[in-house]
Amino acid sequence: RAAARETPSVIATGGSSMLDAENAACFVKSGLIVYLDAGYETLLARWKQSPPVFVDPDNLAEALQTYCSRRAGHYQALAHFTVKVDELSIDQIVDKIQALTLLDTQNGR
Repeated sequence: RAAARETPSVIATGGSSMLDAENAACFVKSGLIVYLDAGYETLLARWKQSPPVFVDPDNLAEALQTYCSRRAGHYQALAHFTVKVDELSIDQIVDKIQALTLLDTQNGR
């Protein structure tokens, strides 16, 4: 919450931080939220490469399905913008975010 009060800043939140109502409200009030939307196959490949500590490595696909179904809609509802990140490089993602924030600034936010 303290980080959301700092301006200007870029805050990369982890999995469940936006599920907490107080955190979400703080972020929504403090600035622009960009949801980096990675598709199921992209996330599964990442999880196979580096399984999260909270997931049984033998049950990645099912755990990811549950994870996505619980979170994706919530993240989309909070986001001012969504960037589909499948097959994009980090530089391309940054370019898209910069373009969105510039557009948002030009529109008076």
